[in-house]
Formats: sequence, structure tokens, C-alpha cells
Amino acid sequence: MHELSAVQNILQIVLEEAAKARAKRITRVVVKVGKWSTFVSSAIRFYFNILAEGTPAEGAHLEVDVVPISYRCQECDCVYEPCLESSESPGAAEVTDEDSFARWQPDAANKFTLNTDATSSLPTMSICDSGFQISDESQEEMMDLQQTWRDSFLCPVCGGAGKLLRGLEELYVDYIEVENADQPSSQDI
Repeated sequence: MHELSAVQNILQIVLEEAAKARAKRITRVVVKVGKWSTFVSSAIRFYFNILAEGTPAEGAHLEVDVVPISYRCQECDCVYEPCLESSESPGAAEVTDEDSFARWQPDAANKFTLNTDATSSLPTMSICDSGFQISDESQEEMMDLQQTWRDSFLCPVCGGAGKLLRGLEELYVDYIEVENADQPSSQDI
């Protein structure tokens, strides 16, 4: 839902820039979104199409390009992308409606346990009065995963720690294509 206010801002910027260029119509807009952003591309498109109705941006083609994750080494100043096996953020587990390997089930003491099978990447956890309890075996697996995750962010040149440059919460207008009233062909702004 936070896409709505973000797209309102994007559309305002696009309309202001088009007005400066005396555009008759906006034909194409390119926005950049960080790979690990919380913005959903389909929601951005949905809100853009609704909000653009009745404006010079109505019917414009909206492209949503992904900004890759990049880090700068604090030791050698090298810029690099972390070496990850997936694009998921740490600890994220993708569970769909079709997945049946994980279910919270109450036991006799009314504690809830997340039951997993051997193919699950989720830890075995239970909820009790003091909060979550994770089995010792799962804690060890999680610590190994955390170490692997941390190692994937180290500089590939010198092994130094990196600082995030981009790819997280970016959402910005990169490019606008318009048609001017006095020019039949399109113009970039």
C-alpha cells in the first residue's frame, strides 16, 4: 500500500518535468527500484495507471527497472555485488499456499510448534510463554547460515567489510519520454 504515495510523488515529478518541456503527452516513463526494495513492481504499475488517468501521462508506457545490490569496500574502495545464491534477504523464507511442509500446530501443553520436514529450510521452532524457542540443531544451522550470509558481503578483492551503496530502498524516475505540441516526434527529458 505504501506504493500509492510513492507513485503519487513519481507522477507529480513526471508531470512537472513534462510541463517544463511543454509536453503535450507523456509516452514513456522509466523508474528504478532497488532489488531489495519493499516496493512491488506490479503495484507501482497499477497505481501509476490509475493515477495517470486524465493527465498527460495517461496511457504512458511505464517501465520498472531493478537497481542491483552493490557494496563499496571500506578497505580498498572496490565496488562489488554480494555473491548470493538467491535474491532473498537474510532469513527470508518463501512459503506459498501450496507448501505443506510448515504448519503451526498446538501440542498438549498448548504450545505451538512449527513442524518441518527434511526438505524445509525453516528452523524447528516453538512458541511458549517466554517467546520463541528454537531447537539446538536449528540454532546451529541458523548460525552456519548467518556466517555464510556475512561472508557473501565481504569484498572479493581484499576480504574487507562492505558498505551498502544501492539496491535497497531506491525508487526514482530515471527517464521520461514525451511528445511536444510543436514537434510530432518524441523527445527525451
